[in-house]
Amino acid sequence: MNGRQAIEVFDALAPGEALWKRHSLRVADVSRAIGEALARSGEGADPEHLGVLGLFHDLGRSRTHGPAHGWVGYVLLRRAGLERYARGCVAHWIKGRTLEEMLRDGRWSPRFLQSVFETFGFPELTLEDRVVALADSVVAHDRIVTVEERTDDLVRRYGDTPFVRRNHELALALRDDLEGRMGESLERVLGGLRGR
Repeated sequence: MNGRQAIEVFDALAPGEALWKRHSLRVADVSRAIGEALARSGEGADPEHLGVLGLFHDLGRSRTHGPAHGWVGYVLLRRAGLERYARGCVAHWIKGRTLEEMLRDGRWSPRFLQSVFETFGFPELTLEDRVVALADSVVAHDRIVTVEERTDDLVRRYGDTPFVRRNHELALALRDDLEGRMGESLERVLGGLRGR
């Protein structure tokens, strides 16, 4: 599926205008740009595919803005026969946490979380998972920002919670990992996108 086809599917599954949709379009742009940098450095990334994954990552927000929107997005894409593009919906939510961390948060049943972790093999993240999770961590609403600015935005909206603080730590680790793989800073990779 190319980017144009993905946008058609995206609009069909989630018609109408919404801020979360603009956010998803920016995450797609960032995912694609990171993919291009990874490909230049020999990592074997597919920028077009990463852009599609970034576009779909928040699809569950078409049904809920709750903390399980990642799972809802996965289910929507799976029902549409697009399971290949659905893992990023869940990976950007888990972001590399262990099952024990998720259980401590207390918002989800142990049985549900066990099923999620068994289905996806978490906490291990694929390169694609890492790209989408980091891209989501540098887009506040529809603006490209730093990891720190994104965390500040989340703290303002959701409070200074352990979950938000852990997101910050995980996003910094993802940034460090991907910068090492790209051989250049995220800021440099995204420089051309910031003005758009």
